[in-house]
Amino acid sequence: MSILERIRQRAAADPQHIVLPEGEDPRTVQAAAICARDRVARVSVLGDEEKIREAAREVGADLGGVTVIDHKRASDFEKVAALYHELRRAKGMMPDEARIAVRDPLYYGNLMVREGRADGSVAGATNTTAHTVRAALHCIGVRPGFKLVSSFFVMQLSRAEFGANGALIYADCGVVIERDSQARPPSAPFCKDSTNPPTTSLAAARPKTSLTPSPSPPSSRRHARPHVRLNYGLPEAVRLLCILVASWNRRLLICSIFY
Repeated sequence: MSILERIRQRAAADPQHIVLPEGEDPRTVQAAAICARDRVARVSVLGDEEKIREAAREVGADLGGVTVIDHKRASDFEKVAALYHELRRAKGMMPDEARIAVRDPLYYGNLMVREGRADGSVAGATNTTAHTVRAALHCIGVRPGFKLVSSFFVMQLSRAEFGANGALIYADCGVVIERDSQARPPSAPFCKDSTNPPTTSLAAARPKTSLTPSPSPPSSRRHARPHVRLNYGLPEAVRLLCILVASWNRRLLICSIFY
């Protein structure tokens, strides 16, 4: 059984509440409908309700099992804005600035996670990685004892002889790209912890950690991006991330979609 099938089974056994802040995007709405249909997560989408319904009609998505939250008109909007102001007041944020920030569905969705109203958030289809991570940092923060945000990709290969039955996890491919000797150590242990029973056991195998540094590329190549051919379209990628977050035993996670 592949790693993705194991994750799907775990998610379906105990469906978690996942919030999708980019609900006005047709691909995100399509993924939300698939997750609800397959019962792998309880899904809420954020955004202008009329635009969300229109996006659903555009792709033929059934939102019968999906909760639609027009966050700007929500009855608790002022309460959520006050919470964010309290979190950022020491940084000099004013109440009006907090209200403006919470109008962004990324911030509203992450505050839902912080308050325990959602178990995880999946975003990055229409927002940049930087904005997605920034919203998570401001609303939820980092794990106690850590100062650096780490990331990892779950890779399922067609050839089972690589990794753990074809499963590989790559740390820091999108957040801390150029790590120094001080920044490097937290990434691999976090990646290892994310695969280690009894927390998540993603690969169901003993993790092997590498701390081998890689030299920084020349400045002319530093910002180049390789062309990658994806086996999944974006709606499928969003759905898989929902399943991944939903299988995480109620840990606070923010997933960004790299597409």
